Amino acid sequence: MKRKTIRNIILTLLTIFLIVVAYFFLTRVKIEPIPPVQTTLDTTQAIPLSELIFPVDFEVSELSTLLNTAISGKFFSASLNVNKRGDVVDLDITKSAPLKIKWQMPYLEMEVPLHLSGTGKVKIGRKSYSNKEPVEGDLILKLRTEISISSDWKLITKTRIKEIIWINDPFLKIAFIKVNLKENVDALMKVKETELTKNFDKAVSEKIELKRAITKIWMDIQKPIRINKKEVLVWLRSRCESISGQMIDKGPGTICIQVACYTKTQILFDTDTAGLVNVKLPPYTQSQKGLENKVELYIAAAIPFDLANRKMNERIKDIKFKYKGFAVKVKSIELYGTDSAIALKLNLGGHMKGDVYFTGKVYYDSITNKIGINKIKYDVNTENALLQTADWFLHDSLPGIMEKRLKIPLDSLTDRIPLLMDKGIEDSKVGHKLDANISIENISLHKILITKRNIQIIALAKAKGGIVLDKSAFNKNIKPIRITKVKPK
Repeated sequence: MKRKTIRNIILTLLTIFLIVVAYFFLTRVKIEPIPPVQTTLDTTQAIPLSELIFPVDFEVSELSTLLNTAISGKFFSASLNVNKRGDVVDLDITKSAPLKIKWQMPYLEMEVPLHLSGTGKVKIGRKSYSNKEPVEGDLILKLRTEISISSDWKLITKTRIKEIIWINDPFLKIAFIKVNLKENVDALMKVKETELTKNFDKAVSEKIELKRAITKIWMDIQKPIRINKKEVLVWLRSRCESISGQMIDKGPGTICIQVACYTKTQILFDTDTAGLVNVKLPPYTQSQKGLENKVELYIAAAIPFDLANRKMNERIKDIKFKYKGFAVKVKSIELYGTDSAIALKLNLGGHMKGDVYFTGKVYYDSITNKIGINKIKYDVNTENALLQTADWFLHDSLPGIMEKRLKIPLDSLTDRIPLLMDKGIEDSKVGHKLDANISIENISLHKILITKRNIQIIALAKAKGGIVLDKSAFNKNIKPIRITKVKPK
């Protein structure tokens, strides 16, 4: 009787053990589906040229201030022939009031108020007499300067005398003689027009340092912009390929050169950007007429799968799913490319052990401003393997969970790019001289290519931008403009 009881106890314990073992093995499902075939494509898609078409403005009021500083005091001295006997009056011509500038493309018109005074000697008979009352006169010298651009991005100026307007005629008074010298001065101005105007040409071209401004823009656009430095070192980098320009009419207050710069823009990961700069500024060529100001950036990024997988595995570390006593842990994750989609491999542990494969599409959501992988579904081989395991509790929920996990918010990127581009243009040795104003209006996904090594994405960012040169961008090395002494003809 006692032996029978012991035997029954042993049989009961054995039965319980077998039930536990059976339950353990039945609930620990192992799946081994055939993985999706990795693509063999290994190429790089061409990057479209980004267009940066924007105005570079030189304010006429600032140029006027500089020229008024440069043209001050005595303008020039001249020995003026009074008659055929060789009587001469020595005149000093000074600027008497601020000059006025009017811009009407392509002409810069200047009104220079001048005052002349001087003394002379006139022979009457055998004696020479000096005027006790100095010769005084006032006139406005109207100059017209045609402005164009040379092949080396310098301003070409051609100035001529447009008109001489007399306010007060100059009279030479000696004894009973009173001679109006207006015609003599007019003739002198015309004869010496080249000598008079070349100084204005030099002054205007030196004050508007177009080449310096364009060279600065050309180099600053190519400065690498660090977008991120925490998890991965990420750079935004543009390489200038070509540049052109043209003068456009923005009214009487602004001399405007519209610049069209074409670049290739990339996002680079963990790389040296030093060798990508095109340091040589191309010669000036005239842009196509009628171009609208715009900034369209085709931003290309090649995201290596090994980098993406490394960072994703850092983020999904120790992710666990629990449901009604079941527990599954994501041990690792791997992305790779197929011929038609992105493949996602999850290595699972816990009650579900093995590899699970999904496929999905790379997308960009313009409303939420996020890039990610959507339309995630089980690969057909994984689907068939799961059907053999009856009703798996994560069958419907896991794709949705992965879609939420595999999103990258771009808000900070699109917010930071214009700020950093502004900073890149403005912050340099002469950075305070340029004021850049760039704002991104929208961003969209232009093209995607999946290869065996990476995911190649080209995004199109449309923005607005303009560059204004404040007065410090003009040449502040003020040198007085003087005409060398004009000798009588």
